[in-house]
Amino acid sequence: MTAGGIGLILGTDPQVEHIVRSLGRPYTLVPETSLRAMAAPSALPPALLLADVREKPRLLAELGAVRRQHPNVGIVIIARLDPKLMLEAMRAAITECVTEPTDVDQLKTALSPLGTLPPTTRGEVFAFLGSKGGVGTTTLAVNVASVLAKTGEPVLFADLNLAYGDAALYLGAEPRFSIIDALENPTRLDFAFLKNILAATSCKVELLASADRDPGHPVDFRGLHNIIDLAAQHYRYVVLDVPRSGRAVVDPLEKADAIIVVSNHELSAVRSASHIASILRGRYGSARVSVVVSRFDSRSEISSKDIEAAVGERIRQTFPSDYRLALDALNKGRPLVMDNHTKLAATIHTFAKDLAKIAVEVQTDEPKSTGFLGRLTGGKR
Repeated sequence: MTAGGIGLILGTDPQVEHIVRSLGRPYTLVPETSLRAMAAPSALPPALLLADVREKPRLLAELGAVRRQHPNVGIVIIARLDPKLMLEAMRAAITECVTEPTDVDQLKTALSPLGTLPPTTRGEVFAFLGSKGGVGTTTLAVNVASVLAKTGEPVLFADLNLAYGDAALYLGAEPRFSIIDALENPTRLDFAFLKNILAATSCKVELLASADRDPGHPVDFRGLHNIIDLAAQHYRYVVLDVPRSGRAVVDPLEKADAIIVVSNHELSAVRSASHIASILRGRYGSARVSVVVSRFDSRSEISSKDIEAAVGERIRQTFPSDYRLALDALNKGRPLVMDNHTKLAATIHTFAKDLAKIAVEVQTDEPKSTGFLGRLTGGKR
């Protein structure tokens, strides 16, 4: 949703959109099916909703629910002059009512007092990109998302590997749908549709999963922009697990508030991290790009200073090596920060707090038993 723009819920009259367009205000078409989701406490609806309820007066109840949950949202309705409906609109705390016949001046007058409403708050987007395979990118991204979810804020994790990504295994999820469903249905993509294809997890992170098979045909990655924008409208934090090549890298990184390049002590990984970080800093600016080192080994021949010299900047964070712990967490499908009894878990907590600029309260949840083999065979598109 464009800041200061209008969320437009159309009826059967095509002239309404033409009139709104003539006002010169940015707007986005909002399906009526997404109203119920907008009324959720964690939702981030548009700053202003304009709804044509002439044929669907039942929408007043759902608009009222949005208004009660989000009192700063301005709501203008287009309605027939009906005393009973006007009473219902008052009870629903509708901001303004425009009666037919609708014209430019009426709408302009109704919308002008609402033009200074605060813009919709956008969630923060954090993108994790490995310098090479096997450096622990998914482990770090999943655990950072799990820490952020402990704050009680809504968190979405998007596995942008089109197929065969591992985030679902790390999160103990059994998704029925995948990112392919989102990319192949751009005209249906609204918050209600997105919620329907997400998988729930025990750590309260909602997952947009990778598919467990190749789609078998070219996929249009241009929809990634819309997916991330939509997620950032409704989630306080959006964490992206980004593949290392292709459009699935370029498009998401343009939307990221912070880009974390993950390396380790291997010479090939450091060399790749230096190359990737240099390109990203040139494209997105140094402030958005940082390098971290996983599986840190103080006895390695390649020291932290060597890595910093190679990548041309200070290492933002080093994470201690605990391969057995990470493997055990993967096999259980339970992020290791959920128990938080190790140096690695504590370091990830510290990093997540620094990344999101929040104070993170550490909470310990009782583990849930999840069948290892059952998760391996869980199907999704």
